[in-house]
Amino acid sequence: MPSLICILLGLLLLAGCNKPDSANEGDTGQHAAAESGEAETEPEIPPVPLERKRVLAAFSGSETDPWTADMLGALGTALHFDAWSSPDADDYFDYYGTYDVTHGNQPLDLRIVLTGMDSINGVERQQAAANHLLEQAQDYEADLVWLDGDPLQFHAGRLLLDNGFQIVFSGLTYDSSLYYEAEDNAAGFYRRHSVSGTMGRIWRDDDKALFHCIITDDSPEGRRRLREFTDAEDLMGEGSTLHVLPVFTSWIELSEAIEELPPDADDLIICAAGETGASESLATDPATDLLSFSPVPVYVLGPSPLDMLGCTSLLIRPAAQVSEILTVFEANLSREIPMSNIPTIVPEDMQVQLSEPAEVIPRGSSGS
Repeated sequence: MPSLICILLGLLLLAGCNKPDSANEGDTGQHAAAESGEAETEPEIPPVPLERKRVLAAFSGSETDPWTADMLGALGTALHFDAWSSPDADDYFDYYGTYDVTHGNQPLDLRIVLTGMDSINGVERQQAAANHLLEQAQDYEADLVWLDGDPLQFHAGRLLLDNGFQIVFSGLTYDSSLYYEAEDNAAGFYRRHSVSGTMGRIWRDDDKALFHCIITDDSPEGRRRLREFTDAEDLMGEGSTLHVLPVFTSWIELSEAIEELPPDADDLIICAAGETGASESLATDPATDLLSFSPVPVYVLGPSPLDMLGCTSLLIRPAAQVSEILTVFEANLSREIPMSNIPTIVPEDMQVQLSEPAEVIPRGSSGS
């Protein structure tokens, strides 16, 4: 019996020792639950707003220039404001804004300057206009200056860079190294037809096209476009052929080249037709049936006199330039990516204009 009593007393002692531990476990669980509840109800810290930046956008054209008008229309659409409101002017330029806009999360003060540099004659007047633009950028305390068009790059680009401004450029037809070679504070985009965009359109129409014929007039711009295609020939895919036809200096020569296309041709790319600087004979209107006898689809890098004569005309889209420019705004102003890390490219997005060939009597028939 004493042994049984001893055992019972021992069990009671053990049970008493375990009670505080159980209570502690309950307290620990309640404490953890309380901490969890506090974490769930803790308010989120709002994001720190980005510092407002000031952008001065300067264009070589005037308000009557179609390219400039399209650029400003696309800019207004992208940033949700009327680019033609709030006009102003001085003895040099026309101004619009300042506009309070936002791109992504980046608030911007945007001021637009139409310099009319395209039509300013005389080196002294051009230099005076460039100096006035520098004064405007300094007075505005611009964080970034956007220059559109080769005349502005030539006359104002280096001047602005030498005075500590960052530049994003657009509307370039010439090589950017003429203005910004080895420059860390300038980046932008060419106003050119995209080789990859052109080929993408051709393959969209015929994904089996391999034999591409290409031709141009004798204009400097046409020759430059042709050179871009020949330089990119290796990028056209395995089995592809780029057949270069002789330069044409008249509509008759172009017509003869179309008649003599190789039998394996899948398409014809016309780099330029009647472009500025071409032979005088191309200043006249072509025959309406010029492209009607082509055995293959014709793609023209327009605008040109051929655009409505039965071809696919590929036109540069100002909206594509604006889209790329706004990407630079976001990268440089919001994310502080250096201009040196932003590549200069040709936007691929182009406007496609289709036309039907003229209805003609096939050559060789007697007619009625």
